[in-house]
Amino acid sequence: MFEKLNKLRAESERWHKREAYVVERRKAADLKLKQAEDETILEQVGSFNLTPEKLHELLKLITGGKSEASPNAVGDPEISTAIQEELAGDDPDLENYDESEDETDEED
Repeated sequence: MFEKLNKLRAESERWHKREAYVVERRKAADLKLKQAEDETILEQVGSFNLTPEKLHELLKLITGGKSEASPNAVGDPEISTAIQEELAGDDPDLENYDESEDETDEED
């Protein structure tokens, strides 16, 4: 009498098990992707040979100074100079870099 209900319950249970398996596999794939992204970021950032302090200053400059540590970092000549010195090396374009050129580009 309840055979049909029992079959439907069994089928439902199988689908729930499959769903749990798929969710676990998706989480594992997401974790592998996140780890690969993190490794790529570390490799790229590491290639600049920046100290943690210089990296922090660069990120503050890039993000418009929206850092909890120092919200007024944008346009700070000390930070800009420090980053330019760190990154310039033998690059003549960066040695003569003028921030005011960026400001005029933004106005256009």
